[in-house]
Amino acid sequence: MNKSTYIGLMDIYKSRSCIFFIISSSASSFDIRADDAPSIRVRNLSEALSILPTESRLSLEACIDRSTANRSIGEVEFFFADAESPRRWFLAKFVPTEPGDLQCVFMDITSLKTREERTRLILGEFAHRIKNNMTMVQSIARLTLKTTRSDEKALAIFQARLSALANAQNLLIRNDWRGASLSDVVEEATKPFDRDFSPFHVTGDEIFISSRLAKVMIFALHELCTNAMKYGALSTGDGEVLVSWRVADVDGVRTLLFSWREQHGPAIHSVPGRRGFGTRMIERWLAQEAGGTATLRYLEEGLLFEFSAPFVAVDDGVTPSDIRPSGEDRII
Repeated sequence: MNKSTYIGLMDIYKSRSCIFFIISSSASSFDIRADDAPSIRVRNLSEALSILPTESRLSLEACIDRSTANRSIGEVEFFFADAESPRRWFLAKFVPTEPGDLQCVFMDITSLKTREERTRLILGEFAHRIKNNMTMVQSIARLTLKTTRSDEKALAIFQARLSALANAQNLLIRNDWRGASLSDVVEEATKPFDRDFSPFHVTGDEIFISSRLAKVMIFALHELCTNAMKYGALSTGDGEVLVSWRVADVDGVRTLLFSWREQHGPAIHSVPGRRGFGTRMIERWLAQEAGGTATLRYLEEGLLFEFSAPFVAVDDGVTPSDIRPSGEDRII
């Protein structure tokens, strides 16, 4: 193959969207045309396919042989790739014509293959998340029924916890499952418990956390709200909850410090003797997911929850530019 033919073929496979040629039974050489580029003369089929990867070349040759032998339309997908270019996919179609010629068309389907791959990955991730959610629902149901004596009360608690899970799902779907801002997580969790004069006072930097941690934090905050409604600051008209967070250097490690402090509610005189689902969720699950620590302190003036974790484990590679505006919904 001479240099100009090689360069011409490289240009066709690297940049052209539609390639057309006719293989004739009466001649070995033929012209290859691609889009509006000048045609290229090749000596034979082997030369036309010589710069393709071996796998693609063999697939094309086999399909051409079948179409020629059976006088039937054939098609096959193949790819072109070299060290300098991203992989490009083509759909090859072969149509027998009289008297014994074979029309050949290669159409660029790279964008279609990219969408197919993305769809495959999304479906795989979706199946994985459904499996995780089902495991979570089973755990919630088991622990709710284990720690609640009344069937009606257990059902109400279970439904509330499922609602918290649904709220977490909705928030993450709005952000394409790429995480969420911590302020959105707090708002989503506390919204069902808010009032006209909000008892929640929220302050914190704009911080983005992983979707996995966001889901667990919404659950933990739901349990804190539920407990506050029953026994804590939200059980009185004057009660308040101070929610805050910041990122600080702790022993040379960037660390997220999160705090939930209740005040002006009923005084706490003793530590609860029984540890229910909510306590285990807050102290164990949340800490485990973030690789940090979570503690509940029963102070006389109100419950104090403190959570800390290395920011690299919390952030999970998510940056503000990765998060879609909250007004843009996308179901995947």
